[in-house]
Parts: sequence; C-alpha cells; structure tokens
Amino acid sequence: TAEMARGKLPPGSVVLSHKPQIFYVTSGYPSVLYPLSKSPDSLRATARRAGANYVFLDATGDLAPQYLFPALSAMRDDVCVVAALQLKESAVLRFDFDAPPLPTDAAPDAFRLCQGPEPPPPPRAAR
Repeated sequence: TAEMARGKLPPGSVVLSHKPQIFYVTSGYPSVLYPLSKSPDSLRATARRAGANYVFLDATGDLAPQYLFPALSAMRDDVCVVAALQLKESAVLRFDFDAPPLPTDAAPDAFRLCQGPEPPPPPRAAR
C-alpha cells in the first residue's frame, strides 16, 4: 500500500499512481494519475510533465495489469524497483532514464533493483 512509502522518499518527490488523491493522503507525497495507456512513451511523457521521480505499482486493481504493466515492461531499462519499498502485491519504482540497459540475457520480466529511494543526481552540464 501507499503507507509503506510515507517518510521514505526524498522531500519533493512526486509519484505516479492509480489513485493520486488517496496516495497523497496515505503517503504524504504529491501524486499524479499515470496514463491509461500501454504506451511507454505516454508514461515517460507523463512522468516528465509531472516532475515524477517514482511510480506506484499496485497489482491489486484492474488498471495496473491493463495499462501500467505493459508500459513498464516496455521501458524496463528506464526504471528500477526500490528494494526497500516492495511488497507481494505492490512496489515503488524509480524512473532512471539515464541508466544503462539491462544485460541482454536478463529474464523478460526482470527489473533492476535500486539500492535506495534516492533518485540519481541530475546530469552535469557540459563544460
């Protein structure tokens, strides 16, 4: 549930979720509805527009399997599962658009694990 994230994400974090108002009340973090689309491009664009660093994946409803799972599976090089924030039916994933790709021999349903909830530092400007 969203309760597991309370106090465990960096200040200023924004999370994409299925029920943004409930996520905010339960976790204390601002939340935006993830797109009801299987398109990874739509998920990336929504995350960037909202300034979201994370997405809450809750497998107990109908929307995540229908929309979020396919989008995340198609962009698994761009996300990692926050190890400290995963349960049997839910997890918080961090967007990491600059991460290296998963190894070519990784299982088709494998995701990278993040060691902590901290997002990566912003890229340095070229000098």
